[in-house]
Amino acid sequence: MKILTITTSPYTNQTAGTSGLRRKTKIFLQKNYLENYMQAIFNTVNIKNKTLVIGGDGRFYNLHALKIIVSMGIANGAKKIYIAKNGYLSTPAASIFIRKYQIDYGVILSASHNPAGLQGDFGIKLNESNGAPVHINITNQITEHTKSIKEYLILDNLNLDVSKLNTFKVLNTSIEVFNGVIDYVAKMQEIFDFSSIKNLIATKKLQFFFNALHGITGIYAYEIFHKCFNVPMENLFNIIPQEDFGGLIADPNPTTVADFIKLVKQQPHIDLGFACDADGDRNMVFSHNYCLEPSDSIALMLEHANLVNYYKNVVGVARSKPTSYALDIVAKALGIPCYIVPTGWKFFANLLDAHKITLCGEESFGTGSDHSREKDGIWAVLYWLHILAKSNRNFDDILESYWHKYGRVFFARYDIEKIAPSVAESILQQLTINAKAKLQHTLLHNYTLTNCQQFAYHDSLTGEVINNQGLMLSFNHNAEVLIRLSGTSTEGSTIRCYVSKYSNNKEDFSIDKFQYLEKLVDTIFALMPEVIKYTFRV
Repeated sequence: MKILTITTSPYTNQTAGTSGLRRKTKIFLQKNYLENYMQAIFNTVNIKNKTLVIGGDGRFYNLHALKIIVSMGIANGAKKIYIAKNGYLSTPAASIFIRKYQIDYGVILSASHNPAGLQGDFGIKLNESNGAPVHINITNQITEHTKSIKEYLILDNLNLDVSKLNTFKVLNTSIEVFNGVIDYVAKMQEIFDFSSIKNLIATKKLQFFFNALHGITGIYAYEIFHKCFNVPMENLFNIIPQEDFGGLIADPNPTTVADFIKLVKQQPHIDLGFACDADGDRNMVFSHNYCLEPSDSIALMLEHANLVNYYKNVVGVARSKPTSYALDIVAKALGIPCYIVPTGWKFFANLLDAHKITLCGEESFGTGSDHSREKDGIWAVLYWLHILAKSNRNFDDILESYWHKYGRVFFARYDIEKIAPSVAESILQQLTINAKAKLQHTLLHNYTLTNCQQFAYHDSLTGEVINNQGLMLSFNHNAEVLIRLSGTSTEGSTIRCYVSKYSNNKEDFSIDKFQYLEKLVDTIFALMPEVIKYTFRV
């Protein structure tokens, strides 16, 4: 084996988004595309004599990409490279592993909830030694390197088998193929009362279905739900990772898993359904009567944190700006600081590192805590199982009692997808002009627009100001809207419209959220510069 220096030319489309570089898989298959980006990473962080962990969600191209990255890591002088067995490592498990073993960097091979397969998407995300995605400054430096890259280093003809646990050395780099499940399960056992949860399930007080959507969480679900809690295998769906996620959309929300929701509702003996996304950082919880909103989920986690010994002393909480203000209401009642940050888990990570917060969540079905620096789907499921085990109450009763105590914030997201980037920018610019012209005017359905401004984040830790994080619209009738461009799309641009409206009228609580928000949504879309129809709603 020898180290090769390969001449290459830059690509112009290697600017990372909210969570790393995501592109169509076929783009990654272009000559030197992956190699260019990885060399840009290694040039930026100087991987020589550093430690690295690599794993991903099992999607198409993962194993081939893993071999290339390991070969390049060796060629660039990495001290030690940890490789998850079969390349399987969830995003939160990677963060936990990095933190436990003080790894310098982690490379996560995933496009998260985006479709997989040859016709789908692929992605690369870089995490640093705290287990969180690297700071935007590092991401920007990587992008600059991609624009001028002329060569990359790679080890020729590396023979790599990641199907078995093993430790060996190649040149000056130590290689360890490890089990990506063990340390994660140990952390969950440290946080939650597994005995109480197992007893809850054994006594038939709770039965549930879990759907891994053929992403990475299946291997964790098998180890925890089946082996630790004795949940029957027939209750665990799609738990074997597949390169194309079995053709499923591995993004858990009421629209994408409608068939799974229907299945659960057809089983009177099944109390709850849970689902997680492809790389394991998102979750969905639902009963026969309710689909739990992410904003309600994090608010209820705070409300019941006293039931989890690990979270007896919550120092603060945080939510992303697009997420509804349900968490704010509970935090205020409990006298706990609540921070509001832009979209992107790295902003939560900064607050977690500074010990400003303990729990956090975002609207896209992601919740997390100080146990990791990523959102965590299996953790969220376990949190709910723990609450149910310790409270001796059922899910619907907990949710309804919470609404009766604090009121309900109805929340939904409406997406306008696959728009040309220039058109999307034009729409948002004209929308801003239209909205400002209608300030203090009565619009459709007696809604009055009371405020219109861009959300800017003032980071109290660094003094940094991050502008233009979404157009905020405030209305009467306790209604709020945020509209922003998504940073995770690989095909055109996506405009996301986040709609919230509060009610403390108990007669409203059982109304379908889309029905309750319909008139407000009509009002918002009437402000759009042209006739646009959302293509997706959550």
